[in-house]
Amino acid sequence: MSKLQRNRYLSQYQYNLRNQQEEARQQRLDSLETKTTVNDNFFQQLWI
Repeated sequence: MSKLQRNRYLSQYQYNLRNQQEEARQQRLDSLETKTTVNDNFFQQLWI
């Protein structure tokens, strides 16, 4: 593997890693939001 190929491969790898981390973070945020809305609904029903 030439130096250029290796650099291209590495930058592609880092790019993919970053995307995966970003997606994972987004999914965590989404699931947190769903949990809070579920909890809010639950408490609202308790107060009614």
